[in-house]
Formats: sequence, C-alpha cells, structure tokens
Amino acid sequence: MKHSIIIPTYRDRDNEDIVKLVSEIETMSTGEYELIVTCQKASAAINRNYGLNNSNNDLVIMIDDDIRSLPYGWNEEIIRLLVEDENIKIVSARLMAEDGRLGLNMGNNYDVSSDVVEVESGYVPTACIAFKKEDDIRFDETYIGSGFEDTDFMNQMMKKYPNSKHVINNLVKLIHINEMKEQRGENWEKNKAYFMNKWKNFIGRKQVARRKLEEKKISLCMIVKNEEENLPRCLNSVKGLVDEIIIVDTGSTDQTKLIAKRMGAQVYDFPWNNSFADARNESIKHATGDWILIMDADEEVNTGTRLSLQQLANNPIKRPVNYLIQIGNILDDGGIVETRMSRFFPNNKNIIFEGPIHEALKINGQDFMTLATDLFTLKHYGYSKQFVTERNKMERNISALEAEVEKDPNNAYYRYHLASSYVVAKELDKAINEFGLWEKIIENLDGIDVSMGISAYIGTLAQLERYEEAIVIGKKYKEKSSFNPDFCLNYGGVLSKVKNFIEAEEMLTKAILIGKQQAPIKTSSYDKDSMGWKPMYLLGDIYAQQGKNIQAIEIWKQASVIRPTPELYKAISNACMMTQKYEDGVNYIKTMWELWPQTKNTQDVINMANIYLQINKIPLAIELLLSLPDGKKHVDSLLIYLSEQCAYDLIETIETFIIENFKDVFPEYT
Repeated sequence: MKHSIIIPTYRDRDNEDIVKLVSEIETMSTGEYELIVTCQKASAAINRNYGLNNSNNDLVIMIDDDIRSLPYGWNEEIIRLLVEDENIKIVSARLMAEDGRLGLNMGNNYDVSSDVVEVESGYVPTACIAFKKEDDIRFDETYIGSGFEDTDFMNQMMKKYPNSKHVINNLVKLIHINEMKEQRGENWEKNKAYFMNKWKNFIGRKQVARRKLEEKKISLCMIVKNEEENLPRCLNSVKGLVDEIIIVDTGSTDQTKLIAKRMGAQVYDFPWNNSFADARNESIKHATGDWILIMDADEEVNTGTRLSLQQLANNPIKRPVNYLIQIGNILDDGGIVETRMSRFFPNNKNIIFEGPIHEALKINGQDFMTLATDLFTLKHYGYSKQFVTERNKMERNISALEAEVEKDPNNAYYRYHLASSYVVAKELDKAINEFGLWEKIIENLDGIDVSMGISAYIGTLAQLERYEEAIVIGKKYKEKSSFNPDFCLNYGGVLSKVKNFIEAEEMLTKAILIGKQQAPIKTSSYDKDSMGWKPMYLLGDIYAQQGKNIQAIEIWKQASVIRPTPELYKAISNACMMTQKYEDGVNYIKTMWELWPQTKNTQDVINMANIYLQINKIPLAIELLLSLPDGKKHVDSLLIYLSEQCAYDLIETIETFIIENFKDVFPEYT
C-alpha cells in the first residue's frame, strides 16, 4: 500500500512543531510511504494542492500540522479501509482533544461504539484524512486563508461519487491540538459567501428525518459560593442553551455574585445550613422553565452535545422523567472517571431534593422514572488535586457524611460515600474500615448495584498491598460485579500481584471486551480507562513477566494508541530490547523524550548509548553521551571500561570519531 503523507503547512520546515511532527511520523509510521511537507506561504487550499500535485502515489494521507500522539502503524490502518472497500472514498482519523474527550467534527459524529462509523452527511473531520487522489478534484484556491476549502473538497467528492461512503476510523485516535480554534473573521465570511453561492444548488446527502422539536423553556439552577474563578467558564458554556439562570449564593465573599449578575443570572442569597438539598430546593423554587438543568460552577457543557438538551426535553413519555446525565470527572493524569447524576428533570412542585450531602431527587418522597443518557454530557473539574487542595472540599464532605452515619449507622448509601471520601483524602485505613462496615450491610441485599463499592474496596486494599484480603472480596462478589470494568481491572490487578496470571488475564481481558460491547454499562460510575489502556498495560506486564515479550509489545502498542504515556513507551522499549529489536527500542525511547522531555534522565541516556555501541552505531552513542551536562566524564568512563575489557579496536574507532568531530570538547587530543 504505497502512499503519500502530506503535511500542508505555511510554516518553515525547520519550525520546532514541524520538526516534532515529522519525527513522530517517521517513528510511528509503517509500510512504504513518501513524506511531503509543503511549506508554502499561501492559503490552505494552495498548500493542499501543492502536496497533491507533488505526490507520486494514488493513495494520500493529508495531516494538519497540529496533530500529535500518532499510534504505531496509524498510516497503514487509515489507508487500509480505502483498499478493502472501493466504495469508501474518504477516511478520517478519530480526533481527540488534549483532555481526552472526543474532538469536534463537521459530521457531528461522536459514535465510538464500533471500529469504523459512516458519517451520513459525508462531512468528516479533515485534520487527518485519507483518500484516493482524483485527477479532476483539487482544493478550490479561490478560498482565502483557511475555511470552507475542506468542506468544498467533500462536496466535490460527493458530487462525483454520490453513493460513496465517508467514514471515521475509531482505531486511529489522534490528538488535534487546535481543535477549538476560532476561524471566524473577514476572510471566513468571504469564504462562507463564496461557498454558499457555489453550492447553492447542491442537494448533498439525504439527511436523516428528524421529528420537529417543540421548544421547551429550560432553567439552569445552581448553588455557589466563592466561584469567581469557575463561574465564567460554566455560564459561557450554556449561552444560547438555557432560557434563564437561577443562582443561589450561600455566602460568597469574592466577586461571584457580581459576575453572575453581569452574565444575566438571577441571584438569590441563602444562608448555608449544611444541607445541599435545602440549597438546591431554594434554587429550583425560583425556576419558571418547563425543564430544570442542574450544574455546579466547576462544570461545563461538553461541546457537541448542546443541541441534544431540547431532544431530551421532548421525550414523549408523559410521566416525569429524571435524566441521569453523564459527567466526565477530569483527573490530574488526563484520565476521565464517568459518573451519572440526576441533572435534568421537569419543573414540578412535587419534585425536590432530599439529603444534606449527595442529595437525591424525589417526587413526593419517592424515586421516579430515571433514564440514563449520553446525548447531553458535562465535564467536571472540581475533584482535581488542585481544587481539593484549594478548597478543602473533602473535609467538608467528610464532616457532613460522618454526621449522617452517626445518625443512621446502617445507611449503606452514606457509608459508601464516606469510605470513598476517605480514599480521596488519602486516609486509606479509615476508608478500608468504612468499606468493611458497608460490605456487611450490603452482603445479603439483592437487586442493587454493589460493583462500584466493591471495586473501590479492592482498589483501596491494593494501595496498601493487602492483596490477599482484596482477593477474598473479589471472589465473593465476582458474579455480581464482573459487568463493571473497574471491578475487572482492580481484581485482575491484585490477582497479577500474587502471580495468579491465568485468572488475572481472564479478568483484564473481560475489562477490554466490556469496552468493545455496544450495550450500555449498567452502573452509574466507572473509569473509561478501566476498559482501555489500563488493562492492556497490566496484560502486557503479565506477558513480560512470563517472558512473552512479543505479546507484551503488541498489547502495549494497542494501549499506546488509546493513551500514549511515558510508562508505556518505556515498557515497549524494554521489551524490544529483550527481543533484540534494538532500533525499535531506541526509537521508542527517543520518541518518549520528545513527547515528555521531563522523562529524560542520565541513566536512560547511558543505557541507550550502550545499545548504540552494541549495534555498532558508535557516532550516535558518543553524541548521546556528550548531550549530557557532564558528557565528557561519561565518555572517559566508557573508554576506561573498554580499556579494562581490552576492546582496543573499539577504543581506536571512538577516539578517531572524537578527534574528527569534538576537538573542542577534548582539547587534550590536539
């Protein structure tokens, strides 16, 4: 599958970002390809056409200069679909944002349930696309700068091949650095006008018929205190989405209330009485909308799901519906823990919150119909280490939960949340004690989901290296909890710690398979990475411990596609060395240093230099040692060692290279 990889850029070839991208392409690409970097000081269309006109292959990948984190073999995987299915004319990679969420795309397609998804509108993201070069199709150079030239290109392809397919390959996940960039301006407006006139008679792909939505009035209700830093981000994310904003302030001493009023909110004061339910109920009391949306100030609406809120409000079910909205909790390591919470429901005087903390929504004191949805989602930043440290959020939660448990010792709900709060606060012994008490309450209960608590219990025991206790709990609840990827990951992890590799592999493989199923996961909270790169990393470690390094390399490469981390790159490099694939091992370490410069340390540099010596790349070994601050000392140590080993020919080769290239570093040779 010979192909061309084109980077259409106006930047110079020696630009730092271009150099990094080229290096990453050369490291992570496979097969036979040519690389073209356009570097034309011209419009996007001219740069794209320059690459097409100078390419020597029919199959083309066009990749923007702000793409990062290429998975190994990405190029052949994205080209493969064009070869296997002649009806597929354009393939896009799945673009990801830097925070791990799905990136924006023209087709408004966020379906990752299968490896390949067709975009019905035909408008796939263009930051990384593959297609077969057509003699009569080029980018229209009438467009100024950038904007609409890519959409125009899609229309040309659809006009020529009206029954073709344009798809997104979910196996090729790439980070698009500037996926949120704003292109509007004078040129953008001119391009839009030109595009609309040019294609005004083009019908395009037949769209899926949609039921006309009745406009429902939506009230955003919030409780806040000292949220001047977070509130603007939150309220900006709901512009044009809600009809009114109700904010109940429980005692702010900063600019929170002033910011809220300036951004159009109705602000009401409510003295804090240690009850979240009371404060929530005060906020919804003032709402006049048909539906109520609940958000916290440290949350924002996920771009790409905004338009779905009216769709939820138009649910034809006549009974009140309590929507469990998916919330992605952003962690410091870039991971996302997904939870579902009651956040969208009809405005009904009988629907109120109950409970002082982790408040629950009730109608006339009873639970009512709940529907889990992924159509509308939120991002939550509040439990990152930064916010916990600044605001002592855990201390507040723990104090309230301890009071509730003291009043009702057999309340499993509050016991579980208290144990979880102790975990976040790093009070692990207290957490284990609470989990134990919680487990005694729920062990004979049927019909409830205990998998979240059991997963957390096992994970906490593992943190304290109490593996045997964790295995006892895992065995006891395996049948009830194996549908939860967190349980499979944590239980598989402790099994691997005691060298029970057979059962560990079974649980970790199950976690991965859960991620591939299309059915929803029937639990309200789980870590998305528990069915992705994390079990793959542990599986690779199990393979490596058993000497199955080739299998370890393959599973770790798959993991690095999902979430590139320095730990994965280091593990792949070490396994490559064990299988004598020295150059592959070196390339992974070099790429790791480029992507994460902070990981470069003296010992790794010395190890890599030794590898270069083993594969007879002496100049690279010496240059690498001399890149260290005390590089001359390390070269001298190497020469002394070689002298002790009587490796005189190698010493002569090294010294000849030094004299020819580094006289200034070693003046004694002159």
